[in-house]
Amino acid sequence: MKIVRNHLYEKQVKMKLLISTLNSKFSHMALGARYIRNYLKPIEQIDIHLKEYTINQQMDWILSDIYKGQYDLILLSVYVWNLEQTLLLIKNLKKSSLT
Repeated sequence: MKIVRNHLYEKQVKMKLLISTLNSKFSHMALGARYIRNYLKPIEQIDIHLKEYTINQQMDWILSDIYKGQYDLILLSVYVWNLEQTLLLIKNLKKSSLT
């Protein structure tokens, strides 16, 4: 949990967490991501967001959608069929966070 302070107030801010994956199709659900979300739900200091994409979507669109969320932490569920695309996504996320 982050604490925001200034001379007038002190406020606790929840950590914004994204749990995501790249599915092979929209009809597939990421069970692992849902298990993690349900496990973390009782922790009040975390604002959990679950988003699923497919390996067929444009990488630029996925990246821009993730950037819009301004997440503090991103967890990606990785499977055999999405390993290469997930590694590319991570590389692009890291590259853009440095600029």
